[in-house]
Amino acid sequence: MIELLVVISIISLLSSIVMSTLSAAKDKGSDTKSIQTVIQTRNALQMYFADNGNYPATLSELTTPKTYISTIDPAVKYEVVGNNNYHMAIILKQAMGVLSSDADTNTTLIKGNSTDCAGANTGTDLCYDVTAQ
Repeated sequence: MIELLVVISIISLLSSIVMSTLSAAKDKGSDTKSIQTVIQTRNALQMYFADNGNYPATLSELTTPKTYISTIDPAVKYEVVGNNNYHMAIILKQAMGVLSSDADTNTTLIKGNSTDCAGANTGTDLCYDVTAQ
């Protein structure tokens, strides 16, 4: 009977380790997708700028009347900073190496070196932000 309890305990311990590892891998995959979304949106913004000479007031202008990108991720935060610059950000789930080379810029709507991209929590930097320049 005690042997059975020991085996059940070991199985429970091993399953909790596997589950935590899978959760971290899922978060990393999600963050990689978020970073790719920002890169694709940045490319669409560059094409828009090349055609129009300025950046759009909102990201929805990238989809009509001419389509620069097929869908806009609502998690992406965006603001125009003058005619020749913008600030765009997305919140990641875990700290990644890419955060050491992002913009970390603070503008009206986006605080690039905060946990939530809004400046409410200035703990671990989880805000991946980029600018045009």
